Amino acid sequence: MGATTQGRPRMSRVKRWRSGGNVVKASWGVVALLVLAPGCSDSGPGTLMVTVAAPEALGAVSLEVVGPGVLGFEGMGSTEAYGGAVSAREGRHRLVVVDPTGDGELRFGIQVQDVSAPWPTLTVVSAAGTDDLERMSAGIEVSVARE
Repeated sequence: MGATTQGRPRMSRVKRWRSGGNVVKASWGVVALLVLAPGCSDSGPGTLMVTVAAPEALGAVSLEVVGPGVLGFEGMGSTEAYGGAVSAREGRHRLVVVDPTGDGELRFGIQVQDVSAPWPTLTVVSAAGTDDLERMSAGIEVSVARE
């Protein structure tokens, strides 16, 4: 027989953990989830990639961006992005995206506090061609994806 403690057989460490039953297993499951979750999920600060496409060439688009956690904007390629908060309390921003070449889609990034949080909504306010003439916003498609 194994070692005894005060007349009772001493339980091995494995048996002690097992004696707790499902409570111990559930607790370790929660600990494992909390420890592994940051490495497994893509949460935290990052950039959402936005593409603005239209049936005709665009030179500029004005957008309203609404949502919490927006930190800033960045242009991609030949596209430049200029934006600022209209109401920090409501998470509302106004953004102008410009591409003087007008040779395709306008691409830019939205820097956010947490890429796993609900994404901001984008609404086209106005658009113009490379000839500086206003374009109808109908038919303009805005798509958002994670980087």
